[in-house]
Amino acid sequence: MSQFLIVEDSYAMALALEKHLSDAVPGQNSLIALNVESAMVALLKNHIDCVFLDLNLNDHHDGIGVLAYIRKKRPKLPVVIVTGDSSKEAVKKVIAYRPLGYLVKPATLDKVTQLVDMLSHTPGNEHLAE
Repeated sequence: MSQFLIVEDSYAMALALEKHLSDAVPGQNSLIALNVESAMVALLKNHIDCVFLDLNLNDHHDGIGVLAYIRKKRPKLPVVIVTGDSSKEAVKKVIAYRPLGYLVKPATLDKVTQLVDMLSHTPGNEHLAE
């Protein structure tokens, strides 16, 4: 069973993404972290298979800081950026951290399903679609 971590400061958006993931990957488990501190704890205490990370967290830190932390502690962990900002500047900020996907809000079931399918065909991530 796959376990996803959703890092999103909007609970409503996190629940919507969780529902899409549940529909796309039946049987998966999702954890929701509404702030940076919760995300760090979830990463340390749980086996996470993939992170869906909002870039613009309503916090003292932003998603880039979380992404940098993930790359330092678990460099091979798949991370999908979830953001409402699809500008070239936003993409340039995260590209150095090698996210495996970029999901522009609002996330639809079709977009999430396509992304999980793409991720599951990446070597080492085949289990994400199970």
